[in-house]
Amino acid sequence: MDRTQIERAGTVLRGYTIGLSFTLAAILLSHLTRPLIGREGPFLWGMVAILFSAYFARWGPALLTIFILTFDAGRLLVSASIHPGLYDETIPLVVFVPVGIGMSAFLVSRNRALDQLRQSNVLLQDLLKRETLNAKELADAVAQLEHSQRRYRIVSSVTDDALWEWDPIREGFEWSDGITRVFGYKPEDVRAVSEWWQNKLHPDDRVRVVKSFHRAIGSSEDAWSDEFRFRKADGQYATVMCRARILRSDDTVAMQVNGSMMDVTEQRRAERVLSRNQRFLRQMLRSLPIPVMLLDGNGRIKLFNRASEQLSGYRRNEVIEHRPDEIFIHPDDTAAFARRIADPLAPHVHDRHNITWLTKDGDAKHLEWQFTPVNSDEVGGIPWLLGAAVAMHSEPAHV
Repeated sequence: MDRTQIERAGTVLRGYTIGLSFTLAAILLSHLTRPLIGREGPFLWGMVAILFSAYFARWGPALLTIFILTFDAGRLLVSASIHPGLYDETIPLVVFVPVGIGMSAFLVSRNRALDQLRQSNVLLQDLLKRETLNAKELADAVAQLEHSQRRYRIVSSVTDDALWEWDPIREGFEWSDGITRVFGYKPEDVRAVSEWWQNKLHPDDRVRVVKSFHRAIGSSEDAWSDEFRFRKADGQYATVMCRARILRSDDTVAMQVNGSMMDVTEQRRAERVLSRNQRFLRQMLRSLPIPVMLLDGNGRIKLFNRASEQLSGYRRNEVIEHRPDEIFIHPDDTAAFARRIADPLAPHVHDRHNITWLTKDGDAKHLEWQFTPVNSDEVGGIPWLLGAAVAMHSEPAHV
């Protein structure tokens, strides 16, 4: 027996106890007041007991009270009747029983209706509380959504990217106004389907990019990026860098994809120009008729031109990432050479100084070198040193 059944049994037991208490009180009062009231005492006190039983103990105890008091009233009527008969014994009991049942039914129905009304009020209050809470949560959610939309519009207006969102379920694209500002498409020309975006890809890039995109969607990855050519509204193709973040459900199914397209055409053009200039500079330095070396902030060789190879006998791949004093600087000159290149910003770095080289075959070459600091992209901003042999001598500097 669970707790609910135990509580229900306890309620029934209390009800019958209350009903029997009122019944016994009515019987006792009817006997005590019999000299004053007479034969009507059992009926009077019986009605009072039935009313109280029906009101406090409900239907079952009220019926038990009616049964007991009817029996007790009938017994008293028979014992006190002078002329027993239909009128004296039967009619009072016949009237007493339906009146008691009717009064009990009325009170029980009234109490039940009041209980239902109270329960309805409680449910209504709970419902009002929940609705109030839901309304507040909805208002907070709407406020957060409006704040997010404002922030999204602000970010969209200041960035040079075309932001987009893709719903894999309904295959729908949503674009920010960057598609107009960056690529020139009018809002009415932009379609919210993936085919519109795919058709704008360069024919040589389309298959590769679409495959890469759908492969990332079908995997468990949470990010995707690619670089491709995208046709602008004027018909020209822009080089774009596209990045996306993939939001997935618990079972790794893609639910939403947020991304951006950045026009990197000018950046890639500048990189190509810089790369050509760097190649030209390297070729020029490699072709100079005088020995040239480029040392990084730690004194390691980064460039070793053809004239240096011919003079020293070492190939470029043999000396790159090594210090000159580790390979071909005469032992008597290594300390002075190390001091001169230790601080690229020191004034004496620009001074010419003589260095004795030892070739791969062991011959000594006496050179006059001059170094010039050049800016580098290394962390800390330590300049590199570009050196060139400006003269050759017949004797070493240490003689």
